Amino acid sequence: QYFNKMIRNLQQKNIENGISKRVVTNKMAALWHKRERQINGYISQAVGLLFKKVKEFDIDTIVVGYNRGWKQKSDMGKKNNQTFVQILFHKLIAAIENKCIKEGIRFLKQEESYTSK
Repeated sequence: QYFNKMIRNLQQKNIENGISKRVVTNKMAALWHKRERQINGYISQAVGLLFKKVKEFDIDTIVVGYNRGWKQKSDMGKKNNQTFVQILFHKLIAAIENKCIKEGIRFLKQEESYTSK
């Protein structure tokens, strides 16, 4: 949410200065790059912790549930929705899949429409 507020404030300054809010300033680009680096760091940490447990318990297959469009149907309240939609699950799943390939672990992506809810 911090980054969204900062970007919104910078866009507002653009509008006040007569510039389109769609114009990306250097400050905005720096904020987006910082956010991207932080997200990549969090994903790397999460995948590292996951694979520490995978090795500890000698797991040979990882199954990940994923549904397309599931974020559009979320109804958890305004703040929770904003936080949930910001999470890049596709990027996390891709990182897990890449690590599985490197480690020689089977990776399955399971569509969850037929599981219990």
